[in-house]
Amino acid sequence: MDSDQFTSECIEDRVSDIEQMSISCPIDFQDECAILTLRDLYKEGSVSDMENLPVIHTDLRSKSGYYPVQSKNYYINLFQKLVQQDIDGLAEKWGGSQSGSQSGSNFGNLTVGETRALRSLSTNRQIVIKAADKGGSVVVMDAGRYEREIMRQLSDTDTYTPLDKDPTDYFQKLLGDLLSEGLSTGILSNKEYDYLHCTNPTIPIFHTLSKVHKSLEDVKGRPIVAGIGSLNEGLSCYIDKLLMPLVLQLPTFLRDTTMCINKLADLEWKPTYRWFSMDVAALYSSIDHTLGLHSIQYWLQQEGCFPSIQIDFILQAVHFLLYTNYFLFDGRFYLQRRGAAMGTSFAPTYANLFMGWWERLHVFGDLNPYRGQIVRFYRYIDDCKGVWDGDVASLHSFVSHCNEAVDGIEFTYDTDPVGIPFLDVVFSTIEGVVTTDLYRKPITRNTLLHAKSGHPRSCIRGIPVGQFLRLRRICSTWDTFQQQAMRLWDRFAQRGYATEVIKSAYDRAVATDRMSL
Repeated sequence: MDSDQFTSECIEDRVSDIEQMSISCPIDFQDECAILTLRDLYKEGSVSDMENLPVIHTDLRSKSGYYPVQSKNYYINLFQKLVQQDIDGLAEKWGGSQSGSQSGSNFGNLTVGETRALRSLSTNRQIVIKAADKGGSVVVMDAGRYEREIMRQLSDTDTYTPLDKDPTDYFQKLLGDLLSEGLSTGILSNKEYDYLHCTNPTIPIFHTLSKVHKSLEDVKGRPIVAGIGSLNEGLSCYIDKLLMPLVLQLPTFLRDTTMCINKLADLEWKPTYRWFSMDVAALYSSIDHTLGLHSIQYWLQQEGCFPSIQIDFILQAVHFLLYTNYFLFDGRFYLQRRGAAMGTSFAPTYANLFMGWWERLHVFGDLNPYRGQIVRFYRYIDDCKGVWDGDVASLHSFVSHCNEAVDGIEFTYDTDPVGIPFLDVVFSTIEGVVTTDLYRKPITRNTLLHAKSGHPRSCIRGIPVGQFLRLRRICSTWDTFQQQAMRLWDRFAQRGYATEVIKSAYDRAVATDRMSL
């Protein structure tokens, strides 16, 4: 055995040992940096055999349109026709009663007046009614103001450019060529090809969700591209399926609140520590296409899961998704020149991998002169959570370093030595121990499903159980759990839930060991 092979095997064994330790006990930031350095050294000393790796296929396939011919007969067709007539009659009775009674018909849970009001609002072109970006509120906005906000965003020529005509036919031909190449080389199976091939695509539509949780005066909108049934929907799902396992391997990846709580539960708090959170401003629309493709290529080659021929195809597919991201607004077509459209399946995966690559260089890497002061660092897409060992001035310098790293990627941050909210949890410390409590934004509304909803009774009874167990998991102390549980009890009562249903769910949560959740 030569010295290079011996060194490579020693590095591999060391990485394996540290990773096995991290399964039972979360590791701190400095250990994570060491693991990444060892991995890079191992990659340098290993011989890649990516040419002989098998092609990875997905389980994606077109929806079956199969209908047993022998099952089609006169009686079934007649039954279907009669049922359809009954359904049409229900619709007429539900909203067509002219009796003027308060109860209206026996169908539906709206009065005649409420039904007429909804119809009037839905046809009113002077207002726009949409769900808020966060908090569960319903936003009623002047249509002119809504359109001005959209045009403000679309006037950013670095991000969007207007098109002279509908590009669907041209892009459809490009997609067809790409899929044919994938099929001929064996990258795509016949089922995948059929799933990705789009014969009659719908046009993606641009709209925004109002960020009323940030301001009620100058309301900004979160850009969304509604692309269900669009040309790129299938390919977006395909790329998301292939790349998601790479996201799960990122050292900072957070799946949800529970994962964040578990990673921070073992932290021994020191007097010099302080909490901090960082948020990337408009991440989805700020990623440069060239850098985004480079980050995808980096992770595909770094992890070594795919053969070279499939890596080339994945990069071509991501290139297609980025450079054919078009949509319609107010009768005009636009092309997004930077970033990925929020609303597409692969956008979160793309953003995660880009940020993972960015972190590898500017947070974990030698380019970060402040990494010795980072105790913990995690991320949920564009929201970062960490623990800093130092004062506010040094943390501010670190954030400035991050803002100067890549053009277009800018962070805002918040910090506090006592406690700070992240996602739906407030993290704080009591006598050196990390504690957690539920966090609800001030503008959050009571959006619990109403008890009189037409959902199955098992679903109605299951919702309180799930919500109380969630509280039990989030609240680390008995006092905070009790306080939040009583507030949750009131919210369920407001939505028509019976006292015995609420109490049963509460009792179950109380009897459940928090550590088992």
